[in-house]
Amino acid sequence: MNRSHVRIGFARIIALFSALLLIAVFLAGTLSGRFRGWVAGKPAVPRIAVDPPRHDFGRVKPGQIMEVDFTIENQGGRTLILESPTASCGCQKPSLNRSSVEPGERATLHVRQEAQDKPGAFNHAIFVKSNDPATSDVLVPLWGTVSKGVVVRPDPLYMGVVKLGEKGPGRSRCCPTMAFRFVLRIALAPGLASRSTPRRGCRA
Repeated sequence: MNRSHVRIGFARIIALFSALLLIAVFLAGTLSGRFRGWVAGKPAVPRIAVDPPRHDFGRVKPGQIMEVDFTIENQGGRTLILESPTASCGCQKPSLNRSSVEPGERATLHVRQEAQDKPGAFNHAIFVKSNDPATSDVLVPLWGTVSKGVVVRPDPLYMGVVKLGEKGPGRSRCCPTMAFRFVLRIALAPGLASRSTPRRGCRA
């Protein structure tokens, strides 16, 4: 074997090695994103997890403002993209502190809700959309019970004809306001009275 054949064979080996190296680099760059999650023990896609998955407000007062926070964690191997959350009721105002969550990181879902005026049970929900291929729509249920408030009987309460500043029945006092309406202070029972905020020109 002469030197020319040796050089040609060596050049072919170098060319083949270079081609294999380029292919390996290309595959590594293409597949690293897909298999990066598996190397870390996580799926190679975003995975959404909400904690707690639901919330019970318990017994609340009519018109009471309720607030609760939920933690949204990305348990996958790729970036989790969250859309603006929506509510099943106009009494709810959900908000997110971030829309992009990296693997292993967390976001906070804050919900502000106003209780209904009517006593009874309520059931609402918050909907969260994401790029999780397995669970693109997450439903977060919220429920509770509105307790009965103080009920005045009879309703309406007729006090008859009284003069300004005169004490009426039931330890009531009436006075004019800027709109010429009356502010009442009614004793419901001994030691228990419904309070009203004094307005201009009226002493409690």
